[in-house]
Amino acid sequence: MLQALLEMRAFPTGMEMFPSADDDQWDFIQREILSSDYYVVIIAGRYGSLAADGTSFTEKEYDFAVASHKPVMAFLFHDLGQIKGVHLDQEPGARAKLDAFRAKAAKGKLVKEYRNPDELKSQVWHALTHAFNLQPQEGWVRAKNQRRIEDLEEITELQKKAMELEAEVARLRKDTGLMLSQGDDLTAWSVDWTQPDRSIVNSTVTVSWKRILLALFRDGSHFVSFGQITTTITRICKEYLPEGVDVTTAAITNESMGEMVRAIVIQLRGLGYITVENTPGYGTIWSLTPAGSLQIALLVGQRRE
Repeated sequence: MLQALLEMRAFPTGMEMFPSADDDQWDFIQREILSSDYYVVIIAGRYGSLAADGTSFTEKEYDFAVASHKPVMAFLFHDLGQIKGVHLDQEPGARAKLDAFRAKAAKGKLVKEYRNPDELKSQVWHALTHAFNLQPQEGWVRAKNQRRIEDLEEITELQKKAMELEAEVARLRKDTGLMLSQGDDLTAWSVDWTQPDRSIVNSTVTVSWKRILLALFRDGSHFVSFGQITTTITRICKEYLPEGVDVTTAAITNESMGEMVRAIVIQLRGLGYITVENTPGYGTIWSLTPAGSLQIALLVGQRRE
Protein backbone atom coordinates (compact mmCIF):
# COMPACT_ATOMS: atom_id res chain seq x y z
CA MET A 1 0.00 0.00 0.00
CA LEU A 2 2.64 2.54 1.04
CA GLN A 3 4.81 1.44 -1.87
CA ALA A 4 1.96 2.17 -4.28
CA LEU A 5 1.60 5.68 -2.88
CA LEU A 6 5.32 6.39 -3.01
CA GLU A 7 5.51 5.14 -6.57
CA MET A 8 2.87 7.75 -7.40
CA ARG A 9 5.13 10.40 -5.82
CA ALA A 10 2.55 10.94 -3.07
CA PHE A 11 3.47 11.46 0.58
CA PRO A 12 1.37 9.20 2.85
CA THR A 13 0.63 9.77 6.50
CA GLY A 14 -1.29 7.14 8.43
CA MET A 15 -2.30 5.81 11.83
CA GLU A 16 0.91 3.85 12.16
CA MET A 17 2.82 7.13 11.82
CA PHE A 18 0.76 8.97 14.45
CA PRO A 19 1.64 9.17 18.16
CA SER A 20 -0.15 6.78 20.48
CA ALA A 21 -3.87 6.90 19.72
CA ASP A 22 -5.63 8.53 22.64
CA ASP A 23 -7.89 11.52 23.07
CA ASP A 24 -4.91 13.81 23.71
CA GLN A 25 -3.70 13.12 20.15
CA TRP A 26 -7.03 13.74 18.42
CA ASP A 27 -6.13 17.37 17.63
CA PHE A 28 -2.93 16.14 16.00
CA ILE A 29 -4.84 13.64 13.87
CA GLN A 30 -7.33 16.32 12.77
CA ARG A 31 -4.50 18.61 11.69
CA GLU A 32 -2.96 15.79 9.65
CA ILE A 33 -6.24 15.14 7.87
CA LEU A 34 -6.82 18.83 7.17
CA SER A 35 -3.34 19.18 5.70
CA SER A 36 -3.87 16.16 3.43
CA ASP A 37 -5.36 16.30 -0.06
CA TYR A 38 -7.05 12.88 -0.06
CA TYR A 39 -8.24 10.43 2.59
CA VAL A 40 -7.96 6.66 2.07
CA VAL A 41 -9.47 4.19 4.55
CA ILE A 42 -8.91 0.42 4.43
CA ILE A 43 -11.37 -1.65 6.46
CA ALA A 44 -10.65 -5.33 7.02
CA GLY A 45 -11.57 -7.46 10.05
CA ARG A 46 -10.72 -5.24 13.06
CA TYR A 47 -12.68 -2.23 14.28
CA GLY A 48 -9.56 -0.70 15.83
CA SER A 49 -8.48 1.19 18.95
CA LEU A 50 -11.30 2.95 20.76
CA ALA A 51 -11.54 6.56 21.86
CA ALA A 52 -13.19 7.53 25.12
CA ASP A 53 -16.61 7.73 23.44
CA GLY A 54 -16.37 4.09 22.33
CA THR A 55 -15.80 4.94 18.65
CA SER A 56 -12.64 3.70 16.97
CA PHE A 57 -10.09 6.29 15.96
CA THR A 58 -10.32 5.00 12.39
CA GLU A 59 -14.04 5.69 12.23
CA LYS A 60 -13.55 9.10 13.87
CA GLU A 61 -10.93 9.88 11.19
CA TYR A 62 -13.32 8.78 8.47
CA ASP A 63 -16.17 10.91 9.81
CA PHE A 64 -13.88 13.93 10.18
CA ALA A 65 -12.53 13.57 6.61
CA VAL A 66 -16.09 13.37 5.23
CA ALA A 67 -17.17 16.40 7.28
CA SER A 68 -14.09 18.29 6.02
CA HIS A 69 -15.12 17.62 2.41
CA LYS A 70 -11.94 15.73 1.63
CA PRO A 71 -12.05 13.32 -1.34
CA VAL A 72 -12.60 10.02 0.50
CA MET A 73 -11.77 6.58 -0.91
CA ALA A 74 -12.80 3.45 1.02
CA PHE A 75 -11.49 -0.08 0.41
CA LEU A 76 -13.28 -2.99 2.09
CA PHE A 77 -12.08 -6.58 2.36
CA HIS A 78 -14.39 -8.65 0.18
CA ASP A 79 -15.37 -11.50 2.59
CA LEU A 80 -14.80 -11.29 6.34
CA GLY A 81 -15.45 -15.04 6.53
CA GLN A 82 -12.03 -15.62 4.98
CA ILE A 83 -10.24 -13.77 7.81
CA LYS A 84 -9.05 -15.98 10.65
CA GLY A 85 -7.63 -15.58 14.12
CA VAL A 86 -6.57 -12.27 15.64
CA HIS A 87 -7.18 -10.45 12.35
CA LEU A 88 -10.94 -10.63 12.88
CA ASP A 89 -12.94 -9.17 15.78
CA GLN A 90 -14.62 -12.04 17.67
CA GLU A 91 -16.27 -10.08 20.50
CA PRO A 92 -19.94 -9.39 19.52
CA GLY A 93 -19.89 -5.68 20.42
CA ALA A 94 -16.75 -4.96 18.41
CA ARG A 95 -18.03 -7.02 15.48
CA ALA A 96 -21.31 -5.10 15.46
CA LYS A 97 -19.44 -1.77 15.36
CA LEU A 98 -17.21 -3.07 12.57
CA ASP A 99 -20.20 -4.17 10.51
CA ALA A 100 -21.89 -0.79 11.04
CA PHE A 101 -18.71 1.05 10.05
CA ARG A 102 -18.34 -1.06 6.90
CA ALA A 103 -21.96 -0.36 5.98
CA LYS A 104 -21.40 3.39 6.46
CA ALA A 105 -18.24 3.42 4.32
CA ALA A 106 -19.97 1.31 1.64
CA LYS A 107 -22.37 4.21 1.03
CA GLY A 108 -19.53 6.57 0.09
CA LYS A 109 -18.92 7.92 -3.40
CA LEU A 110 -15.80 5.85 -4.08
CA VAL A 111 -15.84 2.36 -2.57
CA LYS A 112 -13.97 -0.73 -3.76
CA GLU A 113 -13.67 -4.29 -2.45
CA TYR A 114 -10.39 -6.19 -2.53
CA ARG A 115 -9.42 -9.84 -2.02
CA ASN A 116 -5.66 -9.71 -1.54
CA PRO A 117 -2.81 -7.19 -1.10
CA ASP A 118 -1.97 -7.06 -4.81
CA GLU A 119 -5.58 -6.27 -5.70
CA LEU A 120 -5.65 -3.61 -2.98
CA LYS A 121 -2.50 -1.97 -4.37
CA SER A 122 -3.95 -1.93 -7.88
CA GLN A 123 -7.27 -0.48 -6.76
CA VAL A 124 -5.63 2.26 -4.68
CA TRP A 125 -3.42 3.14 -7.63
CA HIS A 126 -6.35 3.47 -10.04
CA ALA A 127 -8.58 5.30 -7.55
CA LEU A 128 -5.93 7.92 -6.76
CA THR A 129 -5.03 8.39 -10.41
CA HIS A 130 -8.71 8.99 -11.14
CA ALA A 131 -8.94 11.46 -8.22
CA PHE A 132 -5.79 13.30 -9.31
CA ASN A 133 -7.40 13.96 -12.70
CA LEU A 134 -10.98 14.74 -11.64
CA GLN A 135 -10.37 16.27 -8.20
CA PRO A 136 -6.90 17.88 -8.36
CA GLN A 137 -5.72 19.31 -5.05
CA GLU A 138 -2.96 21.67 -3.99
CA GLY A 139 -0.33 19.02 -3.32
CA TRP A 140 3.08 19.55 -1.77
CA VAL A 141 5.06 22.70 -2.55
CA ARG A 142 8.84 22.81 -2.40
CA ALA A 143 10.14 25.60 -0.19
CA LYS A 144 12.15 27.11 -3.05
CA ASN A 145 8.95 27.32 -5.14
CA GLN A 146 6.87 29.04 -2.47
CA ARG A 147 7.95 32.51 -3.55
CA ARG A 148 7.20 31.59 -7.16
CA ILE A 149 3.65 30.54 -6.25
CA GLU A 150 3.13 33.76 -4.30
CA ASP A 151 4.41 35.71 -7.30
CA LEU A 152 2.00 33.87 -9.61
CA GLU A 153 -0.88 34.63 -7.27
CA GLU A 154 0.13 38.30 -7.23
CA ILE A 155 0.43 38.34 -11.03
CA THR A 156 -3.00 36.76 -11.35
CA GLU A 157 -4.49 39.41 -9.06
CA LEU A 158 -2.80 42.20 -11.02
CA GLN A 159 -4.04 40.73 -14.29
CA LYS A 160 -7.56 40.67 -12.88
CA LYS A 161 -7.29 44.34 -11.88
CA ALA A 162 -5.83 45.22 -15.29
CA MET A 163 -8.76 43.53 -17.04
CA GLU A 164 -11.20 45.42 -14.84
CA LEU A 165 -9.45 48.71 -15.65
CA GLU A 166 -9.42 47.91 -19.37
CA ALA A 167 -13.14 47.20 -19.24
CA GLU A 168 -13.73 50.50 -17.46
CA VAL A 169 -11.59 52.39 -19.98
CA ALA A 170 -13.50 50.74 -22.84
CA ARG A 171 -16.79 51.78 -21.27
CA LEU A 172 -15.58 55.35 -20.77
CA ARG A 173 -14.31 55.52 -24.34
CA LYS A 174 -17.64 54.31 -25.64
CA ASP A 175 -19.46 56.96 -23.64
CA THR A 176 -16.87 59.63 -24.52
CA GLY A 177 -17.11 58.81 -28.21
CA LEU A 178 -20.77 59.81 -28.12
CA MET A 179 -19.88 63.21 -26.63
CA LEU A 180 -16.73 64.23 -28.52
CA SER A 181 -16.70 65.84 -31.96
CA GLN A 182 -15.62 63.49 -34.74
CA GLY A 183 -16.11 62.58 -38.37
CA ASP A 184 -17.63 65.51 -40.29
CA ASP A 185 -17.87 67.67 -37.15
CA LEU A 186 -15.82 70.86 -37.58
CA THR A 187 -13.18 72.42 -35.37
CA ALA A 188 -11.83 75.99 -35.74
CA TRP A 189 -8.36 77.28 -34.87
CA SER A 190 -6.97 80.78 -34.72
CA VAL A 191 -3.51 80.53 -36.26
CA ASP A 192 -0.71 83.13 -36.09
CA TRP A 193 1.85 83.27 -38.89
CA THR A 194 5.25 84.97 -38.96
CA GLN A 195 6.48 86.58 -42.19
CA PRO A 196 10.04 87.33 -43.29
CA ASP A 197 9.71 90.91 -42.00
CA ARG A 198 8.78 89.46 -38.56
CA SER A 199 5.22 90.74 -38.85
CA ILE A 200 2.37 88.52 -37.61
CA VAL A 201 -0.73 87.69 -39.63
CA ASN A 202 -3.68 85.68 -38.39
CA SER A 203 -5.98 83.22 -40.09
CA THR A 204 -8.90 81.10 -39.01
CA VAL A 205 -8.75 77.45 -39.96
CA THR A 206 -11.97 75.44 -40.01
CA VAL A 207 -11.55 71.76 -40.72
CA SER A 208 -13.34 68.47 -40.01
CA TRP A 209 -11.93 65.83 -37.69
CA LYS A 210 -12.30 63.32 -40.49
CA ARG A 211 -9.91 65.29 -42.66
CA ILE A 212 -7.38 65.65 -39.84
CA LEU A 213 -7.36 61.93 -39.13
CA LEU A 214 -7.06 61.01 -42.82
CA ALA A 215 -4.37 63.64 -43.45
CA LEU A 216 -2.22 62.32 -40.59
CA PHE A 217 -2.46 58.70 -41.72
CA ARG A 218 -3.07 59.34 -45.41
CA ASP A 219 -0.51 56.86 -46.74
CA GLY A 220 -1.74 53.84 -44.80
CA SER A 221 0.95 54.17 -42.14
CA HIS A 222 -0.04 53.18 -38.63
CA PHE A 223 2.20 55.73 -36.93
CA VAL A 224 3.48 59.28 -37.55
CA SER A 225 6.43 61.14 -36.02
CA PHE A 226 6.21 64.60 -34.51
CA GLY A 227 7.82 66.11 -37.63
CA GLN A 228 5.19 64.48 -39.84
CA ILE A 229 2.45 65.77 -37.54
CA THR A 230 3.58 69.41 -37.72
CA THR A 231 4.13 69.14 -41.50
CA THR A 232 0.58 67.83 -41.97
CA ILE A 233 -0.92 70.57 -39.80
CA THR A 234 1.03 73.24 -41.71
CA ARG A 235 -0.14 71.89 -45.06
CA ILE A 236 -3.80 72.04 -44.00
CA CYS A 237 -3.49 75.49 -42.46
CA LYS A 238 -1.79 77.02 -45.52
CA GLU A 239 -5.05 76.59 -47.44
CA TYR A 240 -6.56 79.23 -45.15
CA LEU A 241 -3.85 81.91 -45.38
CA PRO A 242 -5.11 85.45 -46.10
CA GLU A 243 -4.62 86.76 -49.61
CA GLY A 244 -1.26 88.40 -50.23
CA VAL A 245 0.62 86.18 -47.77
CA ASP A 246 3.40 84.13 -49.35
CA VAL A 247 2.73 80.48 -48.49
CA THR A 248 6.39 79.58 -49.08
CA THR A 249 7.80 81.99 -46.49
CA ALA A 250 5.05 82.22 -43.85
CA ALA A 251 5.49 79.96 -40.83
CA ILE A 252 3.13 79.03 -38.02
CA THR A 253 4.30 80.35 -34.67
CA ASN A 254 5.38 77.83 -32.03
CA GLU A 255 2.52 78.91 -29.79
CA SER A 256 -0.13 78.29 -32.44
CA MET A 257 1.41 74.98 -33.49
CA GLY A 258 1.57 73.81 -29.88
CA GLU A 259 -2.09 74.66 -29.29
CA MET A 260 -3.22 72.79 -32.39
CA VAL A 261 -1.10 69.72 -31.61
CA ARG A 262 -2.47 69.61 -28.06
CA ALA A 263 -6.05 69.98 -29.30
CA ILE A 264 -5.66 67.19 -31.85
CA VAL A 265 -3.94 64.73 -29.52
CA ILE A 266 -6.54 65.27 -26.80
CA GLN A 267 -9.38 64.68 -29.27
CA LEU A 268 -7.96 61.64 -31.04
CA ARG A 269 -6.85 60.00 -27.80
CA GLY A 270 -10.23 60.69 -26.23
CA LEU A 271 -11.90 59.00 -29.18
CA GLY A 272 -9.55 56.05 -28.74
CA TYR A 273 -8.04 56.45 -32.22
CA ILE A 274 -4.38 56.91 -31.26
CA THR A 275 -1.81 56.22 -28.58
CA VAL A 276 1.19 58.46 -27.86
CA GLU A 277 4.64 57.21 -26.95
CA ASN A 278 8.30 58.18 -27.05
CA THR A 279 10.53 55.87 -29.07
CA PRO A 280 14.29 55.80 -29.70
CA GLY A 281 15.14 57.36 -33.06
CA TYR A 282 11.66 58.73 -33.75
CA GLY A 283 10.94 60.71 -30.58
CA THR A 284 7.24 61.29 -29.98
CA ILE A 285 4.99 59.26 -32.27
CA TRP A 286 1.25 58.83 -32.62
CA SER A 287 0.17 55.25 -33.36
CA LEU A 288 -3.22 54.14 -34.65
CA THR A 289 -5.20 51.89 -32.34
CA PRO A 290 -7.45 49.13 -33.74
CA ALA A 291 -10.36 51.55 -33.25
CA GLY A 292 -8.48 54.20 -35.24
CA SER A 293 -7.74 51.78 -38.06
CA LEU A 294 -11.39 50.76 -38.14
CA GLN A 295 -12.48 54.40 -38.26
CA ILE A 296 -10.23 55.08 -41.26
CA ALA A 297 -11.60 51.98 -42.99
CA LEU A 298 -15.14 53.23 -42.38
CA LEU A 299 -14.24 56.65 -43.79
CA VAL A 300 -12.44 55.60 -46.98
CA GLY A 301 -13.15 51.89 -47.40
CA GLN A 302 -15.45 50.53 -50.05
CA ARG A 303 -18.93 50.07 -48.68
CA ARG A 304 -21.46 47.45 -49.68
CA GLU A 305 -24.27 48.46 -51.98
